[in-house]
Amino acid sequence: MEPGSNSEALSWDTVAVITDRLKLLATRKAEMWWDIGCLLDAMATRGTGIRDWAAHAQKVIGIDRREARRIRRIASMFSREIAMRFGIEKLELLVKLVEALPDVPPVMDPLRVEVISLHDRAVVPVTFAESTTDDLRFTVKLLSGRKTASDARFGQMGEVRDALEKALRKALGRKAPKVKVESVHDARQCMALIDMDPGELDAVGRTLIAQAKTMRKARAHKGVR
Repeated sequence: MEPGSNSEALSWDTVAVITDRLKLLATRKAEMWWDIGCLLDAMATRGTGIRDWAAHAQKVIGIDRREARRIRRIASMFSREIAMRFGIEKLELLVKLVEALPDVPPVMDPLRVEVISLHDRAVVPVTFAESTTDDLRFTVKLLSGRKTASDARFGQMGEVRDALEKALRKALGRKAPKVKVESVHDARQCMALIDMDPGELDAVGRTLIAQAKTMRKARAHKGVR
């Protein structure tokens, strides 16, 4: 069962089948974690009547709730072939790298990604396939502190993106979606929210409205001055 293969809500009979399947796969978790993640994603996104799918996973297969969320996220983003080739740790770091870059699309081909490697105090580019987890951590650390406000490519949009992301993080903490700057076909720039938890739509909406009011007041104040 692939995540997103059917938009209809799961019946209780289907949930029971998934639960039995999870119990079987859990006996070979090291080999079957991607398959487990796909089933968890189906439970999380397709309305099963289970309020906390991560707690359900912990109860039926003894997997920690944080680990369940981790497996589900990576399985929903990458194919089984990619998952088995690179493993969950490297793919998690790749996701963090994408999140650290404000203008990178949320979906990317790992085979086309280059990261930074530090050898003998020299910084050299290496492909993701050739990189180590240390290379990935170094790249994420190097890029995560960058802000778009000081990047001439984004202009005023950079300041808006930084302010919005800061407001979302303050309001939602780790559940905050990431804010990306995207270029559209007519060369205009726009912003997109990615990795947004559907359960946080209300909080995200309130934050967006509050931030819009703050920005409007700031523009009005500058106009008066």
